Amino acid sequence: MFLNKKKLMDRKQILTISSYVQQDDCMLATQTVQETIEFAAALTLGKETTPEEKLKRANEVIALFGLEKCRNTYIGDTATKLIGVSGGERKRTAIACSCVAMPSILYLDEPTSGLDSFTAISVVRILKRLTDRGVTVVTTIHQPNGDIFRLFDSLLLILNGEIIYHRPVLESVEYFAELGFKCPMNDNPADYYFMHVMTEGDEEIKNEINFNQDDRNKLLAEKWAEQSSFSKEGLLDEEFQGLENSETEMAPLTTQFKLLYSRSWKEAIRNPMRVRAQFGQAVFFSLIVATIWWQVGNDQTGIQDRNGVLFFIAMNGLMSSLMGVLSTFGNERGTFVRDFENGLYCVGPYFLGKVACDGPCERAKRSEPSDKQSAKKQYKTNSHYPIAQSTLSSPLSWSR
Repeated sequence: MFLNKKKLMDRKQILTISSYVQQDDCMLATQTVQETIEFAAALTLGKETTPEEKLKRANEVIALFGLEKCRNTYIGDTATKLIGVSGGERKRTAIACSCVAMPSILYLDEPTSGLDSFTAISVVRILKRLTDRGVTVVTTIHQPNGDIFRLFDSLLLILNGEIIYHRPVLESVEYFAELGFKCPMNDNPADYYFMHVMTEGDEEIKNEINFNQDDRNKLLAEKWAEQSSFSKEGLLDEEFQGLENSETEMAPLTTQFKLLYSRSWKEAIRNPMRVRAQFGQAVFFSLIVATIWWQVGNDQTGIQDRNGVLFFIAMNGLMSSLMGVLSTFGNERGTFVRDFENGLYCVGPYFLGKVACDGPCERAKRSEPSDKQSAKKQYKTNSHYPIAQSTLSSPLSWSR
């Protein structure tokens, strides 16, 4: 891979000059638009940038992407039934997170997918404004209408792994017309190229001309090769040393931990489904334990029953904690993969931040008495084998 005719040697070099926006908008539903963008700014901008400057940059990006009205609105998610921003605002927030450091190159995967025509063109116009700030925008596009198509400067068409066109957008109609593919006056060129140039979508015409896809692929690739001026001879055998104006730099590990811990704590507090699920689970298992081991005797059988309930409580505490972490990470996996691939943070700080947040939550849910007075309420003083109270915070007592 080459940039400015020089070799890019590793992934770190690519991350310092570029950013990637996935097709799926993977963001935490319990974070507001402001918090999401500030989080990206705090982790992306270098150590030389002060917190005040990072906050200012976040506000500038919010204004650039037209997110002022929804800056304090949650991202939201249909799975957790948390009402949040609209689809267009969600997409603009995802792009804004990748633009806080104003990378030299911004890659996007179908940024208009799932959006209506008006929202789609507003997103592309924002990308057009980014190019005026010196950002090179490279994106795949899904079924662009005529207005969106004309906003692009350069068009790259690839058919079966071969380049068939790579020139300015406005020259494409004339180029394919010279090859015998004349786009009608009122047709959208993007639709015409896909339906009648790269393939033939009309079955009647296919039968009339005895259409063969392999022949079409070969024709278009050969015609482009004849006119293309690209040559590998111009590439230099030198390593790329980076850009002087690049602001992207990974934050220190301590900063990563603090920000990830704070984000995890907010997510734990604001997630209504998580709180309800943990409370319901605690009540459910408490009732099960209280029902099965109610009024345990003090004989040999009672001792074995006590061993059973202690084992059950211990295993339930272990498995509920494990399942809680797995279910939580399942919801955050997309966000973690996106942030990690973009070089926002490492695995270690993320893991430690989750453990530091989930640990106190689980401890609070399964609190145990520490003073003697509360201990007297749980254990029968005349029994050599105490009957334990549920560690699931059950209000019931099983001692006789």
